[in-house]
Amino acid sequence: MNEQIYYDETRAKNIAKFTSWIEQTKSIPKIYALLFFGAVAAPIAWLAWFFILGIYFRRNPFLKAFMPIPIIIMTLQTLFQGVLLYVNFRMTATSTGSTEIIHVVYFCTIIFFFLLTLIFSKIHFSATKRVSQNIRNMLYSQGEVTAGKTIKEKALAKINEVKQTLKDGVEALK
Repeated sequence: MNEQIYYDETRAKNIAKFTSWIEQTKSIPKIYALLFFGAVAAPIAWLAWFFILGIYFRRNPFLKAFMPIPIIIMTLQTLFQGVLLYVNFRMTATSTGSTEIIHVVYFCTIIFFFLLTLIFSKIHFSATKRVSQNIRNMLYSQGEVTAGKTIKEKALAKINEVKQTLKDGVEALK
């Protein structure tokens, strides 16, 4: 009886830990929203560090794997905008040429970072959704792991089905 209570307490702690990790997935859209605004002004993107550090402090192994993606995007945004700002100041200070080309390049980098953030957010959202769904399935299945078919297994099953259909067709023609 005492072992059963210990098991239930352990299970309750694990469920609480997993549900808090699943709750942290709600911070992923906030991170990418800040990155979208960071495409225009990079310092806004650095506010996403609060959410990223929250994931690292809680030691969430499921979300931690993809956290370098937003960090790299933030760093690139800051570097590109910093370089463009420096070049703009230098061109203005030395009165060498028109700074309008810098504005065109800045607009192009905004579009580039919007697209980059959109693409990687879709990748990150799909991976996060898959992981959280697997955790939910594990919690609801009382610890019984039921793995679905992989793409390779599905493809082989479909190939075998087509082969069988062709064999049946050949036999019907005989």
